[in-house]
Amino acid sequence: MAVLIESLTKTTDKSIVSIGEQLTFSFVFSSNQSATVQCTFTDDLAPCLEFVPGSVFFDGVNLANANPVTGFNFIHTRDFPAHRITFSAMAICRPDNGIVENSARVEYEFAGVPDITISNVVDIEITAAAACDRVSQQIVNVCLPVSVQPFATVGDIVTRCCGPATIIPGGEVCPGIPNGHCDFTITQRVCVEVPVEFGATVIPGEASVLCTGEGCTDANCPPADADGANETIITATPKECTCAKTVKRQ
Repeated sequence: MAVLIESLTKTTDKSIVSIGEQLTFSFVFSSNQSATVQCTFTDDLAPCLEFVPGSVFFDGVNLANANPVTGFNFIHTRDFPAHRITFSAMAICRPDNGIVENSARVEYEFAGVPDITISNVVDIEITAAAACDRVSQQIVNVCLPVSVQPFATVGDIVTRCCGPATIIPGGEVCPGIPNGHCDFTITQRVCVEVPVEFGATVIPGEASVLCTGEGCTDANCPPADADGANETIITATPKECTCAKTVKRQ
């Protein structure tokens, strides 16, 4: 008995896919019969595989409305003894053993006799959906209000003479009068040292964050330090700064 299509070869571009991933099936068949015959191509697809609409191509021509699961017709002519069919499917679940098997078929009637050619079986391993780990980072401006309260502390006051005494001659009993006496006035410049401690107490307020509204990805984030961190932490604690200064008052 004459056979129109002796073999139907099925291949795939991926033997392992994860849930949500697509793969493409290809079918090649030829005939040594010089005849024009209407054929029907069908691929039921295995469970966990779903046909991608609009993905069927027959000899490089897109058949937008064709669906291999329900079957579609094509014409085998003597002018094109070899044909190629491709379409895409998506993995939508994972079977218990992780493997799906399926084949396709071409049905036709040749020389008055119905016939069918079945392709080889293709095994596809379906893995769980790939995890997507992502670190999101945000650049912010941190505002820290600081209150400065000045103060001055007065220490012990010391009084001392600052230079020699000044004697002013005068009076009615100056030299030349026996048993007299001299009246004079002593003027003394006195320096008063007042030790004053100047300083300020810094009291930090509550920190607030001013978001820039711009996120950053791994590509434009600041480079990490040697220990893997790229944060700058400022710890504010009330501190006192003092400086001793001596003020002289005349």
